[in-house]
Amino acid sequence: MIGNCENGWSFGQPTFNQRWIMNHCRGWIVLLALTGVLVFLISPSQSAQPEKVDVAGKKLAALVTKFPKVYEKNPDGSRRSLKTKIEMARRISPEEAKIIVVLQGDDDREFFHCFIFMRFYEGHWTTIRGDGLIESSVLFKNGSKNYLHQIMRAIDKASSE
Repeated sequence: MIGNCENGWSFGQPTFNQRWIMNHCRGWIVLLALTGVLVFLISPSQSAQPEKVDVAGKKLAALVTKFPKVYEKNPDGSRRSLKTKIEMARRISPEEAKIIVVLQGDDDREFFHCFIFMRFYEGHWTTIRGDGLIESSVLFKNGSKNYLHQIMRAIDKASSE
């Protein structure tokens, strides 16, 4: 026999075991290669995915700019005497935020501040809770609650516009 070695390996034609492996495994090897190609082609690449638009973040930024203008107008059309500013606005989760609102007198001294917690639901920021404090130099019995309610109402109104 031409090309046979004494240990049983042939250099010319494959032995029975080699033929059996090639005949029976060829289909699996082709299938595995095609599967790999399909997975590569079908899997979404990072550049092909559209960027998620942060609607809640954009609406929060719009609310922060709108709020002082909305709050300054009284329901009867007159202007409030206190200056309004948002000291801080921060998201605490994808659909929750906290803002600190400060009311100042004519001398820029802080008169009232409050913490407002909001939730983003169905495309709008909605107030869910608030805590307010009037400075101790000014004594009002129910003033803190009144200011807090007016501020929360103005936030809800500014969010819906």
